[in-house]
Amino acid sequence: MTELIKIQNTMSSVQIAELTGKQHKHVMRDIRNLIDSLSKSNETASGLVDFSADYHRGDRTQYKYLSPKTQDAIMNFAIGNTGVNNSQYQFQETSYMDAKGEQRPMYSLNKKACLLLASGYNVLLRAKIIDRWEELETEKRMQDLPSYQISSPRERAMKWIEEEEVRQQLALENKQQAERIEQQAETIEQQAEQIKEEAPKVLFAKAVETSQRSCLVAELAKILQQNGVQIGQNRLFKWLRAKGYLGKTGPYYNQPTQRSMEKGLFEIKQQTINKPDGSIIVTTTTKVTGRGQIYFVNKFLNENIVDVAV
Repeated sequence: MTELIKIQNTMSSVQIAELTGKQHKHVMRDIRNLIDSLSKSNETASGLVDFSADYHRGDRTQYKYLSPKTQDAIMNFAIGNTGVNNSQYQFQETSYMDAKGEQRPMYSLNKKACLLLASGYNVLLRAKIIDRWEELETEKRMQDLPSYQISSPRERAMKWIEEEEVRQQLALENKQQAERIEQQAETIEQQAEQIKEEAPKVLFAKAVETSQRSCLVAELAKILQQNGVQIGQNRLFKWLRAKGYLGKTGPYYNQPTQRSMEKGLFEIKQQTINKPDGSIIVTTTTKVTGRGQIYFVNKFLNENIVDVAV
């Protein structure tokens, strides 16, 4: 069968039935017969359908109301020629909803297929179909014309209004698109800034996690300074004592509290020193573990502690 393809400039079998006054089922029958004949023509390559002896190229009396060009077109469709590209006759089987709300089958035909179908009807029915096609083509040409080329003042005004509505819609869509692009750019910029701000924290955390090295409180103070916290060794010791991380008095002064040790924030390094007089001194140094370094840096940054005054 001739390939059925989707076409935009078409006339439906329902419209043809309304134009010709024929019953829709009869129009559908005619179309199916035409498609079947085209299929056979494709298979045999012997030309189009034999529409019977009613058509004679020399008999033009029944076409007296049609232009010579249209008469030639109708006669060519009726007689047929070997080697015609039948794929140009486009039919699409689809459906429509009838008065009862039920789906019914119908066909959509392009102009060439429609005129081919009309060539099997009498001259008055053919004229109605051809006139309707001319109306459709005129309407399409008018739609395609810019407003300043339309001669009718009323139609020119209507076309100008339509063009203005399209321009305003396009302007609105362009504005909305520009706003979306700007919002996306702002979001990307904010995300990039956040990544930039978080980078030192991430790098520091990864570096400490892979290191077993503990550091002195003085070194922790330097790390905090690098992350924007205004603090030195002495003030950090005071803050750690005030917050209960280090002891405040006696032999446990500046040594980790039990709570700090249980959390794994500190460790104690002891060193034995032999003096020349034979006495022995044991020194104790508080060091911050890798886990403690991450803990205190996150605490200061997350709580936005940038200046410590204790």
